[in-house]
Amino acid sequence: MPVGATPASNGDPNDKSELVGAASTLVAGLIAGKFAGQRPSGTGTVFKWPGEAPGGHFSVLVEGAGEAMHTHQVITGPGQATTIAQVAAGELGVPSATVKVPLANPAGAMAYQRSVVGAPGGQYHPLNNNCAQHCANVLNAGGSNVPTGTRALLVWWSAQIGKTK
Repeated sequence: MPVGATPASNGDPNDKSELVGAASTLVAGLIAGKFAGQRPSGTGTVFKWPGEAPGGHFSVLVEGAGEAMHTHQVITGPGQATTIAQVAAGELGVPSATVKVPLANPAGAMAYQRSVVGAPGGQYHPLNNNCAQHCANVLNAGGSNVPTGTRALLVWWSAQIGKTK
């Protein structure tokens, strides 16, 4: 029922059954995650690691429905060829910062991660193909709205870090 509409009457001015039915449908849809502003059912945690790259190194851990997957972009060989790899426990040391983002669709984020692990990722480029962009792509596959352009992404990251202080 459109907002502001009144329920069709069956002759009883106090009958709200159609309105209650419409509200129940809306609530069921929200629970199932079918509407914009979906209810978060998991999280994506972006980790910033001290590293050789000018901005450090980034990885993303997605958790939801009893599953977890942690990935990052790695350089695999000559010419700065890249791929996405899973992060092993303790592999990267101690992060210098973290940002936790609610995800409406953690399964979608993990499906994206699985689809890119081990696949050729193109040549590393600090502005156009980097680890921070991988993290943004994962979060967006999980229902987030994170910028993917490196400059905008770094502004977003700084704003998120400011929220955690």
